[in-house]
Amino acid sequence: MGAWVPLESLEYGHSTYSAGRVAHLFPWVKERTAELGMVPAEVVEATPFSRLQPLVTKIEQRLESGRNSAGEPVTKDWLRTVGALLTRAEFDSNEATEAVRARAAMLAQTRWRTTPALAVTPYIDAIPAGLPTVGGMSVWA
Repeated sequence: MGAWVPLESLEYGHSTYSAGRVAHLFPWVKERTAELGMVPAEVVEATPFSRLQPLVTKIEQRLESGRNSAGEPVTKDWLRTVGALLTRAEFDSNEATEAVRARAAMLAQTRWRTTPALAVTPYIDAIPAGLPTVGGMSVWA
């Protein structure tokens, strides 16, 4: 449950439109996060809320090692093909084109590994920010 706090104590903003859950995050993260799901976009984009960093952009999901041992990684032809095709994508801005092409090149080199379970832990600035999520999911690491 939320609480009213001084705006100066907030660092992040989160809305129901943002990707990701916040229930598994540690209290120190929640205390610094404004829940903006019910606030109109025009208000969120204006001062003073515009200074808040989107929480989803600050969280790095790290695959936990040790729990995830399984078979050897393999190359999937379809994944390599999708990545290769996306390296040819063009967008309105050079920045967007370069960003997508860089990720596409990484995708083309991705190796596939099937495991019985995955565990990922959210981090903010190299500090664990929540409990590991374990279960049926996909992770690109």
